[in-house]
Amino acid sequence: MDLLRKYIFILLALVVSAVYFVSAQAAPGASFFNEALMGGRNDYDGTVGHEFIMNADVYVTALGRPEAGMGHSHRIEVWDSSRELIVCSVVVTPESPSDGGFKYELIGEDIILQRDRFYRIVSYEYSGGDYWIDSGEAADGLASKYDNEIAFITGDCYGMEYGVYPIYQWQGAWGSPASTFVAPNFWFEKVSDRVVEIEEEPGEELDEPDDGDEEEQEIIAEEVPVILTDAGRAPFYILSALAAFAVVAAILTKRIGG
Repeated sequence: MDLLRKYIFILLALVVSAVYFVSAQAAPGASFFNEALMGGRNDYDGTVGHEFIMNADVYVTALGRPEAGMGHSHRIEVWDSSRELIVCSVVVTPESPSDGGFKYELIGEDIILQRDRFYRIVSYEYSGGDYWIDSGEAADGLASKYDNEIAFITGDCYGMEYGVYPIYQWQGAWGSPASTFVAPNFWFEKVSDRVVEIEEEPGEELDEPDDGDEEEQEIIAEEVPVILTDAGRAPFYILSALAAFAVVAAILTKRIGG
């Protein structure tokens, strides 16, 4: 009897672990870059990356950096160019999950990059550390290596330290071809693709808000729930699987034990 119980709970633990592993490895969304760019430069201490203008409104879900040969941790930041304010950041490590040749970490909250706004994304690099692609090398055919429908890279950028706006530019400035250092990446979900879920009882008519009460309309809009993405559903999948198998294990244990 005790041996049977042990086997049941071992099986339960294995199944829950498998569910967690599959959920944790789910893609963080669509990738802006369609390939990871690699180079042979590693002679700079500071933040390096590129500026881009958004062609669509998107939720940014994760940030990352090319993973080939990566042996150090790197802070990835996204900045609003016009306000010189940081929008979001993560730290990727050699142990971070991988997707399409990049190491990434999830943002963990809904951050919107707005259409027609300029942003800068940078990775903090170390002199003598991991290798990355130089701006002059990356410029060749760059526009074919990322999703132009989402954003357009306008030029590289760099700064002295993380947490400080990367003010400097080289390629893309003064009429030279647009380019990037490192090619740090972001993953996204289009705002237009985010589905909202409104529960309505059969036959129930929704009250139309008063045209003059704009404040009330805004509050109602803010309270509309959104359907979770795959990454957001992961904890629910895990808990559901855990509960189901716990019930099955309890029933079998009770029946066998009499």
